[in-house]
Amino acid sequence: RIPHLKIISGTTDGEYALSVFEFLMNEMSRRQRILNKAGKMKIEELRKDILSNYNKEHNTPKGTWRDMRQNWDWYKKNVVDVYGELPRLLILFDEFQVMFNTEFVEQKVIDMINGKITAITKLARAMGCHFFFTSQSMKGTMSKDTMGNFSLRGALRCDADVSNELLGNGAAGTIKQKFGFMYTNDSAGQNKDANKLWRVPYLDEKDIAPYVDKLNDMHESHNEQ
Repeated sequence: RIPHLKIISGTTDGEYALSVFEFLMNEMSRRQRILNKAGKMKIEELRKDILSNYNKEHNTPKGTWRDMRQNWDWYKKNVVDVYGELPRLLILFDEFQVMFNTEFVEQKVIDMINGKITAITKLARAMGCHFFFTSQSMKGTMSKDTMGNFSLRGALRCDADVSNELLGNGAAGTIKQKFGFMYTNDSAGQNKDANKLWRVPYLDEKDIAPYVDKLNDMHESHNEQ
């Protein structure tokens, strides 16, 4: 009952992880072909043009993408049938260090994963695709070249070494609370002034299932096909 979820898997199979990256690479290529045909550089530019055309046709200058999707007959004819669906993609890898662990994954597969990450991140932002990688440990994972593609970094409370590796400084090592706070840095750890301290929202386990039901009710009422 999570309609926006495309793939979910828990596995130490490195080749499965590689297949996810290959799927994403194919999707990046598909979107690139769509943009080339439309004469655009970014998915966001195309989406703005589509919405502008809808608003002009329906005399609704402040109409939203959601309003347009609710008019499903128009949306299907002018968007889905012409371009296919173009949702923003968020790919989450929890405990991503596993796919870099040679105990589980062959080195040649790890090398291919690194190559795919680098290739995808060169296109991803313009294609409306974002990675979110999480891990309790950074040791033996991405090379510096691969990690350099991730400009936004975040760290919960951790020791100074991990904080330095992620943020470029030891800020997350100064957090005293066990949970509830984190630091981010959007300069790929190059500038300490880019640090920001955040209060982390927390949803109790017993509330998760009703929350998913609420999301589904919104999904249906907003006609998100």
